[in-house]
Amino acid sequence: MEKDKEAVSSGLDATPTETTIFCTACSVNEKASHMCIDCDTYYCDSCLKDHNKLANLRSHLILVGDEMKSRGTKKQLPTDRCEEHNGKHVDMFCVYHKVVCCSACAAIKHRSCKNVQYIPDVSSGTKTSQDFKEALNKVKEMRGRILRVEREKYDNIQSIENEERDILKQIDEYSDQIKLKIDELAGKSKEQVKEKHDSCKKEIEEAKAKLQSFLTQIALLEKSESPEVKNESQVFVDMKKSNNIVDEVKKEMDKFEIEYKMREVKFDINKEVLTSIEKHAGLGQVQPDKAKKGWFSS
Repeated sequence: MEKDKEAVSSGLDATPTETTIFCTACSVNEKASHMCIDCDTYYCDSCLKDHNKLANLRSHLILVGDEMKSRGTKKQLPTDRCEEHNGKHVDMFCVYHKVVCCSACAAIKHRSCKNVQYIPDVSSGTKTSQDFKEALNKVKEMRGRILRVEREKYDNIQSIENEERDILKQIDEYSDQIKLKIDELAGKSKEQVKEKHDSCKKEIEEAKAKLQSFLTQIALLEKSESPEVKNESQVFVDMKKSNNIVDEVKKEMDKFEIEYKMREVKFDINKEVLTSIEKHAGLGQVQPDKAKKGWFSS
């Protein structure tokens, strides 16, 4: 029975003698009594009432009984499916909340919203619209911003690698001038520098990983730029989702750029060690980080 229901739900024609058509909007296996051409969904009497509660859905073409066997031409629907409502098409857009959803979400969560649009009715010409261009530009601008900061992280790694190498060389050269005690102090100093270097490098790698996650989140709409993408309803969905994603990523990037500062490793050689070795616990001190201008400039 589940197999027959799946076949009917995907739009396959079936005669009443071959299978029973079930409601695809509920989870209790009620027999379907109506079909909405615009939603591409079969409804039982109860679910049809929920469908008709939303003003924007009341103008949909509803087939009854035997009419369900001869379905009319359907408008192109988005390919995204609602995870909350049994894979229903994400075919509605709430203008007030700026979110795309399925018809069940619209009826339940956006019932009081004044402007909830049926996507196939409003998505024509999306790829050539100013909204699409602006959304795509936002994605590309954010990509450029992330890549620029990522390049700076790579440069920072190179600089602290050079700093670590130079500091260790100085420590080795200075420790050669001192006997047994200086060898002990040199080991402590190297450990401090190495720990600082590893800490800096770890933080930078974590920052790079976070930036990569931002790139992944904003990549959705760029796929729709390809001429091979024909489903403008899905493009509309991707555009609206991308707007929300980019806005969220922007908040994260703003916070990220404020909190993050340039990492560096510095070490001051204490030349008095040669004459007062017993008074010191190391060959120098690792300097605290200092922010360098230009890391996250807009």
